[in-house]
This record gives sequence, C-alpha cells and structure tokens, in this order.
Amino acid sequence: MKYLELFKRIFLLSFLVVTLSVAAPVQARQPDAPVSVELKPDSLDEATVQVTVTVSPNVRLQGGVLRIDVPRGVSLEGPNEIEVRGDPEAVQQIDLQLKAERPGEFPILFSVKASAELYEEAGTSEKRYLVIREGEPAQLVTGKERRRILRRDIQERLEESRRNNPDDPLFFGDLITGNLTRTDIDPDRVKPDRDVLLAPPAPGIEDYEKAYVVERTDEVVKALDPITVTGSIFYQNRSGSTVPLVNATVDVRDSDTGFDEQLTSVITNGSGSFSAVVDADDGWFQNGRDIYIRVRTTNSRFRVQDCAGILPDSTYSWSSNVVNSVSDGTTVNFGSLSVGADNEAAIIFQDLDDGWQFLTSAGAFDPGFVDLCWPEGASVYSTFWKEIDIQDGDEVARDIVLHEYGHATMHNAYNGFWPSNTGGAHTFDDTNQHPNFAFVEGWGTVIALAVNPDGVYNSNGWSRSIESFSTSETDGTENEGWVAAAYNDVRDTASDGGCGDDDCDPSGSNAPAFSKMWRDSFVGNNSETALEYWDHLCGELDSDEHTDALAAMDFNRIDAPSCRCTVSRVMVASAPNQATQSIAAVRRFRDLALRGTDVGEEIIDTYYAHMGEATKILMEDREAQKMAAQVFGRIGEMTLRAEKDPVGAAKRPFLDVETAQMSQELIERIQKAASPEFRSALERVRPVLTKSDGMTLDELRERMTKSGLKERR
Repeated sequence: MKYLELFKRIFLLSFLVVTLSVAAPVQARQPDAPVSVELKPDSLDEATVQVTVTVSPNVRLQGGVLRIDVPRGVSLEGPNEIEVRGDPEAVQQIDLQLKAERPGEFPILFSVKASAELYEEAGTSEKRYLVIREGEPAQLVTGKERRRILRRDIQERLEESRRNNPDDPLFFGDLITGNLTRTDIDPDRVKPDRDVLLAPPAPGIEDYEKAYVVERTDEVVKALDPITVTGSIFYQNRSGSTVPLVNATVDVRDSDTGFDEQLTSVITNGSGSFSAVVDADDGWFQNGRDIYIRVRTTNSRFRVQDCAGILPDSTYSWSSNVVNSVSDGTTVNFGSLSVGADNEAAIIFQDLDDGWQFLTSAGAFDPGFVDLCWPEGASVYSTFWKEIDIQDGDEVARDIVLHEYGHATMHNAYNGFWPSNTGGAHTFDDTNQHPNFAFVEGWGTVIALAVNPDGVYNSNGWSRSIESFSTSETDGTENEGWVAAAYNDVRDTASDGGCGDDDCDPSGSNAPAFSKMWRDSFVGNNSETALEYWDHLCGELDSDEHTDALAAMDFNRIDAPSCRCTVSRVMVASAPNQATQSIAAVRRFRDLALRGTDVGEEIIDTYYAHMGEATKILMEDREAQKMAAQVFGRIGEMTLRAEKDPVGAAKRPFLDVETAQMSQELIERIQKAASPEFRSALERVRPVLTKSDGMTLDELRERMTKSGLKERR
C-alpha cells in the first residue's frame, strides 16, 4: 500500500512537470517604467489610511518629483510634492496619511514626473482608491480590488433581494449594468473620420443573463407590423471629447414582467448610429412592446470585460430607459445617448477597434477574436487565458492597449503557437535579450506604432522614441527596441538619419504595403526571431522595397541578409520582360488558390522554409530554371485571366494538362538535388500540385480543403 501511494505521487508529479514543460503559460507584459512606485497601505481607523510609498529609479533620473493628487473630501497629511533622488541605487520611502471626510470611493493618483537620457518622459503612475464604508476599516485598493468590493456588494444585495422578494428578485445583470444618459450631439452632423469595417454583433444574451432574459431573436418576424428602433451611442475619449462608439453591440429588448425578451442585436456604425427592425407581436393580452436598448463593449471580433473574480465575468454594458406600449408601425428613436460609469471600458474598446480595423484593412487579414479584461493587476497578455489584461490606470495610454493587442493577434496569427524563451520583466535598454524575446516584445510595439503612427511609444507616465531609437546594445536582434525600430522603419514613410551616407533609414515611397508585412509574411509563419521573420518578409518585397528595407534593418543594428524569393530570381533571370507582372500574378495565385486551406498553407510554408535552397538549385540548373519560369509564367497568366473573367473562370479549367505535366517534371528534377528535408516536404505537396489539371479554381480550392479536412479560418 505504501509503494502504491508513492507510485501515485511520483506519477502525479511527473504529469505536472510534463504538462508545465509542454504548455507553460506565458505572460507577455509591458516594458518596465524608468522608475517604480510601490505602495504599502495600513488602515488606522474607519476614515484613515497610512501609506508607505517606495520610489525606486531604474535609470538615472533628472529633476524627479513624486506628486500625490487627492480629490475633494480627502485630506493628505504631508506635502503633495516630494523631490525624487535620481540615483538608481537611491531607494526612497515616504510615509503619508490619507483621511476621508465621509464614506465613499475616492481616486488617488501617485505619479512621478522626471527626465532621463533617451526618454521623452521618464515617470510612472499608480492609481488607487480610498474606500470608506461605515463600520469597516478604511482601505486603499487597486482598481481590480475595487471591482471585487463592488461585486461583493452586488452579491449581498442579490441575497437580500432573494430573501425579501422571492417571486421577483434582482439579478446580476440588473446591478452590474450602467445607464445611458442623454447628450445634445446632433447625430446627423457626426461624420466618421474614416471608412470603418463593421463587425457582426455578438450573441444577444450573456451567460449570466439566461436566468431572466429569453432569446426571441429567431421568432421575431421583422416584416410583420414592424417597429423601427434607432439611435446613436457616444462616449468620452481620452481628450474629453464626446465621440461615436463604433462597432459596439446594441441589443433591442422588450421589458416584460418576469422575463425580458431579447429581440435582435445590431452593431453601431462609424457615426455611432444603429437601426433595427422588430415586430410588434407582444403576445396575448399585452398592450404593445416596451422597448429598451442595451449597449455592450463586444462584437464578434473583440470584447472588453470586467473579470474581477467574484461572480461571472461581465461585459461592460449600459441600458436606456424603457419606451412603453410601442404600437406597430412606430419608429422609436432613442436619440443621442452616452455611456455613463466605466467610460474607460469604452475607450479601451475603441483601441481594440482601431487595431482590428488596421490589421483587417491595411493588413488585409482579419486577426481573429481578442478578449480583454479591465481593470487587472498588471498589463499583460496571457497565452493560457488567451486574454489581454489592462491594469487600472494604464487605460490612459493607447499604446499599452495596442502593444498587448499585438501580442494577442500574434498568438492568433500563429494558430496558438507561441515562441519559447519569452515572458518576464524587460525594458527597451536590455542587452542580450533572447532573440525570441526581443522579437515578441518588439513586434507588440510595431503593431502599436503602426496603428498609432507617431513614432513614440507612450506608456503610463513615460515615453520613448522608436522612430529615432538608440541604446547601447549593438546586436539589434537581441534588443526589443531595435527590433521595433527596424520594422517600424521598414513600414513607415519617414526617414531616420541624414541619408547623406549609407547609414540611414530611407523609407519614403518604397515602404511596402502593410499587407505584405502582416498577411503575406507574418500570418501562419510562426517566426520566432527578427531574422526568421525577415526570411518571410524579404521574399515579398519588390526590388526597391527590398533595397530600402535592408538599409532600415542595417540602420537599426540588424544584419539582415539580402534575399530575393525564388519566383523573383527565376523570372528576372529567365524572363526579365515579364518578370514584374508574373511575380505579382503568382502572388495573387497564392492568395486566391492556396491561402485559407490546410494543404495550401502547407505549400506556402514549404516554399518559405526552403526558399533559399530552391533558389540555389534553380539558379545552378539552367534547364530547371527555364522550366520554372514557364510554370510560373503560365500560372500567372491563368490567375490574371481568372481575375478578369471570374464567371468564365468558374467554368473553364484553371491549369491545363501541359502546365500540370511540366510542374510534375520540375518537382522531380528539384527533388534529385534537394536535401532530404526539402525532398520529403515536396513529396507531401506534390500530388496536389501535379494532379490538378482540368480543375477550375474553385475545384482546386475544394480539393485542397478536402485534402486538409477543413479550412483554417
């Protein structure tokens, strides 16, 4: 029995070790601030908290000042501004007292303003809440702890309601949902500052609402006695302006005794407006629908939730007043409404919308669903929970949200793969970072600056220029700042350096379309380092883009090899007159015929993984080079013809017998000179490539889909 118990323990320990080693969760976090502020509160009585503030410079600061901002109703014992010593070895501790005049929740901001070499600003900020409740010790808590207190209060109210009103109790959604308030903005005068993509709305009922909201969406007959419901939704942005809330889900509901009815869900457009049509069928013995709306920070592509840990996670939402007894043929116009409490959730939601708009439009590939929780204890992306966490107070910095969005969309683009040797504390000045770590964190900053293209990474109380980045690390692949600066310079149109010599980032008109950097080179390629990603990107660039991108990489201390993709090298060498058109057409074939299927993606991955070897073989074998030029040229011609005449392309064969036969002979010839790994990869994809004659383009995709069981996305 003793040995059996020992065996069980050894087995359990081994299982845990293997599980953690195979799927160890990673938290990709924000770069550390140049100065840290830690707070240790101690309750003295029901109204007073003593706080020990520890200030630790992480770099040499100049002119640092710690400021404590308190609202009305709170007194601070001691100065509200304290000079901060700039020596990184000089840790300071300051004792303060905060006292409230009355019960309530009072925001307190502890911020350091300072300067430092290489930083635009070199401070930091910590937000807390002084919570005063009658009969309880005073507390100084984080935003997440404050939400937990709120949820505890909700739980107590729910239990009391169930005791006192068992036939009609309150529910969680009744108490967590905020209110929409009137605003005097004329929606007809609101014009979106850009064309926006609209995401489908999220499903209409949250899990925690299923006890008291009935789903009626499928039963609503919109053509029967229609009721039109319209309005416009706004929020306050970071500058305090009231602006449209875009791509938020609006639920149209019928308020009934007992269970409310979910009638439909729609999405707000670029002007924050929405319109929905439902029927007037309110059931027997009813006097017309009692309509109200609820707005949620969610859609089918991204969501912002409160995940404080007590009771279920809840999507931030706000409800309108009820318009009673609406008869058929009526238009219910709720007018211009603005979200109330938790406006910060709407701000973060629009940051996610900006990221999704950019990657889907400029990047030409939808990055997939992203979840975000606010307020949390730190700003990170968790590969385990597959969610972004934003610390309370960090919502003031758009780049923080977008940096973490870069991590989340990397995880999606890599189909759940995540590079090893990542996670943990880091700064822009770290030396000898693992190349995987440098790339992962650098890429998060690339996305932030691509969406918010001011060239500066702006965090909470500090900022750092990436457009003119500098640090002591000489190997750019081992520093996240150089990685971010390099690929930001490849992307942008602003030049760094004087460009009077070779040491500059020329950019300008030769910056590639972001679709080449995202859809064509990043998605599905699982690059772990800056140079692995370059191997995929460089083959997508034309000659001028390639030249300037190499200069940008070199300018940012990354020694990237010159490369030309196999198709480009072959066509330029064998058919220079048609090279440009053929290269573009073959890439269109990749996007039209291959992308989106498992087999097609495997063909693309095989090409990029062995591009250098394939190019070497073809450039040394003149006969194989001629065959490749003919195959590429014919595939390009057929792709262009299919795009010009899609109706005809649906009927006629895409690849003819001669091209398919030549493809077969070309692959066999390459295999004779290929490495074992390349030969094996070609053998896996050869049957699909060489047995497709007589098929239309749609049939070719169907075959690759069936061969790969199902489409990826």
